[in-house]
Amino acid sequence: MFKTNKMIVILLTIFLVWCNNLFSEVVSSSPVMDINFGIKTLELDWSNSPWFRDSKYLGVNGIYIYSNDYWSIGVIKLNSDGIKLWDRYKEVEWVIDGFFVDGNGNAFTGYLNSLWDDRSYLVRYDNNGNEDEIEVKIEKEIGNAEVLYKYQYPLGIFGIKGLNRVYIALYYEWLLYYPEEERDEYIWGVVVKCYNSITGEHIFTKDYSGNEFFGGNNFWETSIMIKGDDNGDIYIASISDLKLKVEKFDSDLNFRNVILNYNLPMFEGFNIEELKLGGDKIVIDYGIESLVITKDGGVLYTISNIQNEPFFIELDKEGKLYRVENAYIEGEDINRISKYRDDGSIEWWFSEGFENWFLTELVVIDDENRLYTIGDFYDTPQDRWYYYVARYIQPLEIPKRYIISKSTSTDNQIVYVNEYSEALVSVVSELDSGRVVSGIGVNFEISRYPIGAIGQELTISSTTTDQNGQAITQLKLGNIPAEYGVVAICSDCVPEFSSVTFSCCGKLANDHFSQSGVVAWSYDCYANNDCQITPNATIGWRGCALTSLATLINYYAKTYPELNISTTNPGELNEYLRKNDGYNENNDVDFNTVNNYSNGKMKYIGKESGDINSNLTKEILLNRADREILSGRPVIFKIFRGLNQYHFVTVIGKCGDNYIIADPAGGIERIYNPNENGYLFTGIRIFRP
Repeated sequence: MFKTNKMIVILLTIFLVWCNNLFSEVVSSSPVMDINFGIKTLELDWSNSPWFRDSKYLGVNGIYIYSNDYWSIGVIKLNSDGIKLWDRYKEVEWVIDGFFVDGNGNAFTGYLNSLWDDRSYLVRYDNNGNEDEIEVKIEKEIGNAEVLYKYQYPLGIFGIKGLNRVYIALYYEWLLYYPEEERDEYIWGVVVKCYNSITGEHIFTKDYSGNEFFGGNNFWETSIMIKGDDNGDIYIASISDLKLKVEKFDSDLNFRNVILNYNLPMFEGFNIEELKLGGDKIVIDYGIESLVITKDGGVLYTISNIQNEPFFIELDKEGKLYRVENAYIEGEDINRISKYRDDGSIEWWFSEGFENWFLTELVVIDDENRLYTIGDFYDTPQDRWYYYVARYIQPLEIPKRYIISKSTSTDNQIVYVNEYSEALVSVVSELDSGRVVSGIGVNFEISRYPIGAIGQELTISSTTTDQNGQAITQLKLGNIPAEYGVVAICSDCVPEFSSVTFSCCGKLANDHFSQSGVVAWSYDCYANNDCQITPNATIGWRGCALTSLATLINYYAKTYPELNISTTNPGELNEYLRKNDGYNENNDVDFNTVNNYSNGKMKYIGKESGDINSNLTKEILLNRADREILSGRPVIFKIFRGLNQYHFVTVIGKCGDNYIIADPAGGIERIYNPNENGYLFTGIRIFRP
């Protein structure tokens, strides 16, 4: 039976200090939550500040907050408006973990004076905060034996609210000595005692000898937690040998059934950090992730945990999961409170952003589905520690939060000037679930183009998303071969995800030749070489400058037909240069030959290099190249490839700080960075009609 504690109760109070303005403005970053009242503050003595461990809501009886720091216990009771009804503080030798509130508002904690004893104590605070205790003694039939050694370890306190039952589980080890037989005997096991939480009447004791309670596993290698649900079942979660096991008992600890065996990753040291019950769900957190299952053992989903992240979980009476995440990432404190759907997707989330805020530690949900958070602050007076309590109203209908994105990850499109780009497809989806949504308005506008460009325009296929969440436009580029931009704007998307930008990189309309591969001229002997003597002296191996020049000649021949310049290809141009002194003694292309080839209609202006004999910087050379390209005149870049090897490419467009090149190596058009590793820019060759 319960008895009044005769000892002087240490009432170092844990009390609430309300803000001057009860409805002080607190700006929440949540788009889906309306705060009902502002921060209320718990002021705790610095030297005896317990850690919050658990919270319970009990209908009209109020909200209970339990805390301990292993050598002290604190319990606070609030009403649903955050007004403190009472608080209690108790110093003890050893705290028994676990906190239970029955159907009448009786709150239970526990302690023991020593691990080397056989007595523990349940502490009850009734609805008005009056304190009682019950001594829990481990009793064994040992005959004429003497006890040489006693040890106990508390496994926890739990209860069944609907039955007004409270339980305490203790692991024990005893060493017995039988003097008549002059022998020792070592016994161990688990004792679970059940009491009526209102009267204190002892209902039953279960004694599990040896490793029976742990399913044959060793206690010292097993992590275990026990909880009772509101309706009369008891669940045990345990980890041993990288196996998570969940078992179900009835309220009398009979009919033990294993409902889940779950293989854990191949890491050591897993402990069960939390076991939560609510509705038809069970959540077990074991460090690296939280596992959500049904009460029949079906696995619904898992949630991965950020490494070293403090977090807390709670289930409401319908079994909906709430999770608090606190992390320090890239120098910034990240706080997020999320509500999950039954498929593991996030229904909503928001972040608290209070002044002086540090951690959000707990969430509790009342009968009106209101959400309470409890946490602490960075800076407090030297002899105090402040915690806050905040209440939020969950929306009846969760407003949707949308994000706009591209249908592919490709940012840049290479497009001829004065021609339309490929379709630019924007996709609108729910921010939390990723589901695409139809009927969302998307506007498009040209966001950037080079100075002096004309002729750019949009052809918009759709201004609202279709059943695939897509809205589509095309961009017609202007008259300058440079970068143009289109921005897609979603008015219904959350601000940080309300627009997305496409980049379209204009280029000149050119033939693009490859020096190698299946092309006819690939194996032609290059320049004045004798390929019988030097087998690799072919266009395929050495003809990059030749191929780049053929690409450039054909551009002028086709763009300016009035010049009457003959078109060519690398094979034909190679023969022309061989017959018309178009190669120097080193078999390098003499670009001046283009003057004769075009009958003076196309001129080689000259080369400019940034080598050691030149005072031209890379920036000066690239600025000169830009002027040519933006004026519609392609240039040839000389590129250093290492080991005294050089390469030539035709530059046919500008794309931000990069260039579009027709690369003879492989015959590809691509974006080129002048600082590209292994393709370092060294100089330009300029031609004009």
